[in-house]
Amino acid sequence: MLIHKRVQSAVQQSSIPIAAEAEHDIAQAMALSARSVKSRVGFAALFALACAAVLTWPVVVGWLAVVITWESLGRPYTDRLLATGAFQPKLIWYAAAKCASAILFGALGGLALASGTPLGMIVGASWLIGSICHTFVYYGANRTILVATMSAAVFWAAVGAFAGFGFTLDAAIAFGSVLSTLSAGAIFLGDRKALLDALEHERLALAVAQQSNAAKSEFLATMSHELRTPLHAVIGYSEMLQETAAEDGRERDVEDHDHVLNASRHLLAMINEILDLSKLEAGKVILEPSNFSVEGVAREALDTIRPLATARGNRLHLDLGSENFGVVYNDALRLHQCLLNLLSNAVKFTLQGVVTLRVRREGERLVFSVEDTGIGIAADTIAILFRPFVQADASITRTHGGAGLGLAISRRLARLMGGDVEARSVLGHGSTFTLSVLAQLETAPCAEPREYKLEQAA
Repeated sequence: MLIHKRVQSAVQQSSIPIAAEAEHDIAQAMALSARSVKSRVGFAALFALACAAVLTWPVVVGWLAVVITWESLGRPYTDRLLATGAFQPKLIWYAAAKCASAILFGALGGLALASGTPLGMIVGASWLIGSICHTFVYYGANRTILVATMSAAVFWAAVGAFAGFGFTLDAAIAFGSVLSTLSAGAIFLGDRKALLDALEHERLALAVAQQSNAAKSEFLATMSHELRTPLHAVIGYSEMLQETAAEDGRERDVEDHDHVLNASRHLLAMINEILDLSKLEAGKVILEPSNFSVEGVAREALDTIRPLATARGNRLHLDLGSENFGVVYNDALRLHQCLLNLLSNAVKFTLQGVVTLRVRREGERLVFSVEDTGIGIAADTIAILFRPFVQADASITRTHGGAGLGLAISRRLARLMGGDVEARSVLGHGSTFTLSVLAQLETAPCAEPREYKLEQAA
C-alpha cells in the first residue's frame, strides 16, 4: 500500500515530464514525416500509374504535379517549425496543413473509387487504407492531427464509394474496408496507450522500490556500524570480567559471563552479515585478491568449524583428490567466508553424520563441494534458499539460529569472484552445495602427487 501511494505520487510529480515526452514524440514524428517526402512522392507516382487504368491521364498527371508541389513547399515550413523548438502553439496550424495534405492525397483515391470499376474500387480503397495506416504510425500520439487527417480519408472513402457504385453492396464493402481499418487503428492506439501507461507505472514502481531498497540498505549499514561499537565494548568487558572471575575461583560467574560472551558474539556475527549484505546490495564490496594456498584455505575453514561439528557429533572430511593446486590468485578472505557459511549450514543441519569438503579444479575455476548427510531440503524450497532472510523452514531459525543471510551473501560474493553457488538436495538424504570461483594459477603444482588424510572431528 505504501509503495502504491508512492507510485501515485511519482506519477503526479512526473506529469510535466510525461507531457514534455509526448511533445518530443510529436516533434520526432514531424521530423520523420518531413524526411519521408521522397518516399511519399514515390508511392504517389506508383499509385498514379495504377490509377491511369481507370482515370484519364490529365487527371492523374495533374494530381501528381499538385502533390509534388505541395510536398516541396511543405518541407521548408516543417523544418522552420521544428527549428523554433516551441511548435506547440502552432500545432493547430500544422494540423490544418496535414488535413489539407490528406485531402489532396486522398483525392485520387476517391476519384478511383468513383470510377465505378472493380479495379478502381481495389486501387482506391487500398490507397485510402494505406493513408490511414501511415497516419496512425506517424501521428498516433496526437489526437488533433490524427482526427484532422482521418476525416479526409473517411470523406473520400464515402464520396468515392457511394458516388461510383451508388448505395449498393459493393459501395458498402469498399467503404467498410476503410472504416474497419480505421477501427482497427483506434483499437491499436488504445492498446498502445494502455501498454505505455502500464510500462510507465512499472518504471515508476521500480524506481520507488529501488529507492526504498537503497534507503533500507543505507539504514542497515548505518545501524550495523552503530551497533558494533557498543557490542565490541560488551564483549571486551565480558572477557575481562570472565578472566577476573576465573582468577578468583568464581566458577558460577565464569559460566554466566560465558553465556553473555556467546550471545554477544552470535549477535556480532549477525550484524556483520547484515552489514555485508548491505554493502553487496549497494555495490560497495571491493575484492582484495592475493596469492594463497587452496589447501590452506580449505583446512582453515574446516578448523574453524570443527568445534561446532564436534558438539553435534559430526565427522569432517577433506577430499583434495590427487590434484596439487599450488598457489592461486583471488580473494582468500572472501573465499574463506563463503566456505565457512556453507560448512556452518552443513554442520548445523546434520546430527551425528558426515560433512565432506571436496576440492576440484575445472579449467580456470576452483570448485568446492560441501556434502552432508543431514536433513536435506525439499525440491520446491531450493529455488528460494538464496534470497536474503529466507530459510527452508520457519522453525529452522528457532531450532538452529541464524538470519538466513549466509547463502545469499555467499552467492553474491561467489559471483563477484567470477563463480556461483548451486544447491542439490533430497529431503531426508542430505544436501550438496557447490561453490565455484575463478582462480588464476600463480605457481605450478608439485611434480609428485601428495596424499591427504581425511580431516575429521571425533
